[in-house]
Amino acid sequence: IFGIVKMRDAARHVENSDSRGGDEEYLRIEMQELSLSTTDQQVLNRWGHSVCAINSNSSALVFGGNCDDGRRHNDVVEVMMTTPSTLGVSNITISSKQEPINRAFQTFTSVRFNEYGVIPILFGGRQSPQKSLNDMWALIPNSKNASWSWQEISQDEKKVWPQARYRHACKDLGQGRLLILGGRDTSQVFEDAWIVKLELVSSNSKVSVVSCTCGLKHNELKRFSHTVVSEESRIWISGGYNDLNGQHFCKNIVGIEIKDDSIVVEDVKPSSVARASHVAAMIVGKKDMKKMILELGGCTESHDET
Repeated sequence: IFGIVKMRDAARHVENSDSRGGDEEYLRIEMQELSLSTTDQQVLNRWGHSVCAINSNSSALVFGGNCDDGRRHNDVVEVMMTTPSTLGVSNITISSKQEPINRAFQTFTSVRFNEYGVIPILFGGRQSPQKSLNDMWALIPNSKNASWSWQEISQDEKKVWPQARYRHACKDLGQGRLLILGGRDTSQVFEDAWIVKLELVSSNSKVSVVSCTCGLKHNELKRFSHTVVSEESRIWISGGYNDLNGQHFCKNIVGIEIKDDSIVVEDVKPSSVARASHVAAMIVGKKDMKKMILELGGCTESHDET
């Protein structure tokens, strides 16, 4: 958990065949506050940022978000555990002249390319309360030194493309494929799911769009400030709001199946607590090996974003 956050509660959802949608129970979670290698508030204090793991899984990259004074970041911060109780936090070196504009509420997703490994992909976000974005960028590591380069992924005018949005969700599907779900702009909440297939040319480390397909429009997908977890071919969508004012919570967890570019809603279950702006993860019980969706923190009907 990085940035300005407050965890209020956690719950788990246990998968079974019960029509009620599974057993729900609260977990007692031990939290350990780690010491940080920097006290630079410009680096640490942010919200509306996004985080992705990189190849080694021993560190994560943090992009963008809002500052305390209302400005927005476009820097990239690496967070690495240096000791069991200490996190190293520092800005990475960007060697490219181009870089994304400052923004918040974007997605920053580690996408797996078979021939290259993992590349962080940035999509969308909000430049200002009136300006939503739908540009896409790849953050390419430089093998010759410790720097990184931003590359804007060009959109083919002949191909369909997701509308500008923020507070959406993205999920890596492997083989250069990225799933984009829901989100909002200033006038609507989106109810769509997109699959963007990317290609990485290893000779020049350039990422390009192979195809972009709107695989599904469905009322159960109408939400923003939600989160997603994966279980093999099934994607679970947890929580979020379904109205522009952020007053109506999505009180369910939606399961979708993906085959090629086809997306189908397969399952809808009640959530443990209706929530938004939270995180979730798929975990497996040590004793019974049951798969569980862990929902952590966020805003609820009794604890709003203010």
